[in-house]
Amino acid sequence: MIRFLSFSCVRLLLWMFLATLAPLSASAENEEEKKTNEVMQLVFTYVERNGFQPRTYESEIYQRHRMYTKRKGIIARYVPGMLRLERGVRNYFSEAEIHMRFRDPGEADFKVKAFHSTATYMEPQRMVDFGRFHFRIYAPKLLQESILNPLHPRNRSFYRYRTLYYGTAQGKQTAHISIKPRFTNEQLVKGDVDVDVKTGAVRHFSFTFRYGFRTISLNGRPGAEGEATLLPERIQVISRFRMWGNKVDESCDMTIKNRFLPMDSLKEDSGAPLAERLDLTRQCLLRIDTTCIITAPEHFDSLRPRPLTRHEKEIISSQDSLNALTPRRHRIIGPRTEDLLLSSHHFSLKNEGNISVKLPPIFTPSMVAWSQSKGLSLQTRIRLHAKLPKMDGACYFSPRIGYTFKQDQIYWQLPLQIDCIPALNGRFSITAGGGQHLYSNRQAEEVRHKLEQSTAYDSLVNILDSFGFHDYRDNYIKTDFCLSPTPGLVLTLGTRYHLRTLIEWTALAKATGMKHHLSSLAPRVEVQWTPRQYYYKQGKRRIPLYSKYPTFLWCYEHGFPLKDGHTGYAKMETDIRWRIPLYAMRSLFFRAGTGFYTRRSRDCFLEYDFFRFNYVPENHNDDMSGEFQLLNARWYNESRYYLHLTSTYESPMMLLSRIPGISRVVRTERIYLNLLSVRALGIYTEAGYGFSTHILDLGLFTGMAADRTFNFGFKVSLRLFED
Repeated sequence: MIRFLSFSCVRLLLWMFLATLAPLSASAENEEEKKTNEVMQLVFTYVERNGFQPRTYESEIYQRHRMYTKRKGIIARYVPGMLRLERGVRNYFSEAEIHMRFRDPGEADFKVKAFHSTATYMEPQRMVDFGRFHFRIYAPKLLQESILNPLHPRNRSFYRYRTLYYGTAQGKQTAHISIKPRFTNEQLVKGDVDVDVKTGAVRHFSFTFRYGFRTISLNGRPGAEGEATLLPERIQVISRFRMWGNKVDESCDMTIKNRFLPMDSLKEDSGAPLAERLDLTRQCLLRIDTTCIITAPEHFDSLRPRPLTRHEKEIISSQDSLNALTPRRHRIIGPRTEDLLLSSHHFSLKNEGNISVKLPPIFTPSMVAWSQSKGLSLQTRIRLHAKLPKMDGACYFSPRIGYTFKQDQIYWQLPLQIDCIPALNGRFSITAGGGQHLYSNRQAEEVRHKLEQSTAYDSLVNILDSFGFHDYRDNYIKTDFCLSPTPGLVLTLGTRYHLRTLIEWTALAKATGMKHHLSSLAPRVEVQWTPRQYYYKQGKRRIPLYSKYPTFLWCYEHGFPLKDGHTGYAKMETDIRWRIPLYAMRSLFFRAGTGFYTRRSRDCFLEYDFFRFNYVPENHNDDMSGEFQLLNARWYNESRYYLHLTSTYESPMMLLSRIPGISRVVRTERIYLNLLSVRALGIYTEAGYGFSTHILDLGLFTGMAADRTFNFGFKVSLRLFED
């Protein structure tokens, strides 16, 4: 009994002792957290307290790049942004000299001055990609396009800060602060910084984050005094890629010399004409720099801040720089055959590079997409670009062919574009194409008569699905001539020729008065205006940069019949498009438009320019913005008018991107809300949620008609294949 009481007393005393220490421990933690917050507040206000103004600066960057690769299988070919890998295990060495120019609002231009590499497929652009890791230490983003900087005050809500220990750097007391994201996301980093506890200046930083399919470690040291503390002088980037046995390890050391430009050198003259105030050519000199890249390795002898290591010298001196560490195995196809069938090819037809051609892979389509309304579609294209020195212009030709399985139909397009009259941004284009199936206004009147007998959405859809449409196959030739007399204003005159052929031409169709061929020719005028459109000049031609205002479009088209048939028409359309960037890489996109026919002949075709059903999208960009994903293709050609409003909210941190595991693959998320008014449907609403990864876009949608009938569907667009 005595032993039991003694043990109980000891346990009671222990609990009392721990209870006494708990407030002291909590008090110590609160005190430590308070000190950390005080130091971080100095970091957040460092730029403002020192009176540093946003300024344009230039950087001369020397890069030393080492890469180890191990390729296993061909899957690495289809990873977006992945360097083309050679078979086996390889070691490579590269060097580059890059000139960078940064200007507000967060835009940077790069020019590779010198480059050499032992990697067969290494391009100078990859060295520019590493150069993008050079950043302003106290800016909102680490990179120009992504990664929220934990050292900026507006991002503090995304991170937790904790002081690990105190030390000294350059004779000054520093706090070593650990930084962790509050949730896992590709746009957030973890790491640590050394901060001067008196001034808030960052003396060293180390961050780790996901960038595409790579894990990136970023280590750097800023300048010592004044404005030099805003930019790093040394950066080491370590990249690690792993996927199904494929490995790519990269290390890039950058030595940087920064120079801030005088405030008055690029100051806008408020008394100058508006066109001159919108001209940013002086700030975009690197974009129009055509100096050839120096490729001689000896050029870097005078640039290296430290000698090459023994291992680096061995890589350079080895024959073809290939250290094959794995034995050769029997292959089903050789490297050259694999390259021919599975890779795109980009080459010049002249030494001066006046003509360049990009050929797609033979066995891999440029784009694969699937949606409930469109089905599975494939497409591929060839790109040809030729400079025209005599007229200070260029010629672009990019034939494209696509196939949709749901319609069992081939779509093709042959667009030719010629840039001319550079002082007025002149451009002439002619496009031949075909494959689209349409029904004429004569059949549309029959459909309207049946649709008037019902108001329920399901019944309307059943009428469309069961109606015996006699579709015409459309082949067309479009011509346009554009001039831009002032920045942001584009005037276009063009023509539209259509030859439509009845797909199922029978004796019955002839007996009912239908025409086998219907053709029309229409002159067209279009006006596009973007207020305060900033630009830079390449030669005499203006290249648009950005504008804070929406883009307005208006067009009028008047068709005249050719040969037999009554195919005359007149239509007018207006469209407004506005993308509003928000903080933390979020954005809002609005699009509103209306169109109507002022004149319709019996055999004309109701086809709009800004409201159309596109079976084969133009590119990998998110075509889910501004389109109706669940709307039947027949509705686009039924109504004499349309009125629509579409909106998209995009954010990298919304729902799925906050869930551990899933957040490693989700790049951005989107919410869609679209409204449409056409004659038979009344008001049609479509809402959706979608997200993008590095290999696909996925969207889930629901549509609601005026009678509150719902339908559901989704869309997938793969990004695995090259474009």
